[in-house]
Amino acid sequence: MRDGGWARPAVGNCGLRGAKPRGRLVAAPAPSPSPFSFWRRGRGVRGEGLFPIQEKFGKMKGKTDKPLGKGNHVSMRLLTYNIHYWAGSRRTLNVPHLIKILQQTRADIIGLNEVLHPLYTPQGPQYPLVELARALHMHWAFGPSFEQRDARFWPGVLGNAVLSRYPIRHMANTPLRSLPTRKPRTLFHVTLDIHGRPFVVFVTHLDHLLAAARRRQFETIMAHLHRVREPHVLLGDFNTHTPIASRWWKGELVIRQLRALGYEDAYALVGKDGGRSYPARFPFVRLDYIWVPKQWAHAIRSACVVECPAARHASDHLPVCVDWQWDVFSQPEVSRAQHLGTA
Repeated sequence: MRDGGWARPAVGNCGLRGAKPRGRLVAAPAPSPSPFSFWRRGRGVRGEGLFPIQEKFGKMKGKTDKPLGKGNHVSMRLLTYNIHYWAGSRRTLNVPHLIKILQQTRADIIGLNEVLHPLYTPQGPQYPLVELARALHMHWAFGPSFEQRDARFWPGVLGNAVLSRYPIRHMANTPLRSLPTRKPRTLFHVTLDIHGRPFVVFVTHLDHLLAAARRRQFETIMAHLHRVREPHVLLGDFNTHTPIASRWWKGELVIRQLRALGYEDAYALVGKDGGRSYPARFPFVRLDYIWVPKQWAHAIRSACVVECPAARHASDHLPVCVDWQWDVFSQPEVSRAQHLGTA
């Protein structure tokens, strides 16, 4: 895709091996007659007004499932990444930069925050999400949150996205309750088909200023997590600092509620450092998380923050990766007590 005259930053090298091609993207959405038509037509946040539903997912040709390992295990690399409106530190359209970084991480399931799809430049609409999915040979789905009208960035529809090497069977996008003056946020969830078994990925991006707004938004998330029984993960930019061992501060309420609900912070379990992911150039706080239910947390093998010169300039956040080995065919029905980790 041409960037319409916008300067592109140089593509760096993270020192990781790139992923091998796994299929070919053969369909891309046609331009919409109006960038924000789904808002005017009252279609809600599912975004049917943007593109037909059959074109909302990246259609793949050929086999893209990873083969089963020994004992029917699937080794998956999960990644969460806030890509900052496709704008790097130079405020230029940096899709090639992001493609190179994500290829080298070899991630199988990617949750993206602050995704503009489409975005509008003086030269016309651009579809960097489609270009990214094509380059990575992955399925894709997008969940819009609101119109982006910040003068610092391109106008467009802002939301969350999922890229996956596994087929996407279902998607839903739920608005989060919040305070009246805050920007709309959503919980985007997709169901993947992993060798015939469902695997649910939740992606969200909580308010960046007010803890009260994050608590209100998390009420909607908890209501959804209470209902899901399939293997699943919750990932994204929580804009919430990691709790520390302290008598006077034990972490923001969102973190405490997730732990009480029976979820484990994947990075805290197996990560070797603080997991700091923001700001990208000089990271000193954790804002990006991958949460796993306790009954599946034993399958987490490793976690890392992708730190390299390329990643430090591609966004204001660093990507966070977790390796998870899942036994596909040992998936019993989960009781509520087991889900909470109290059985």
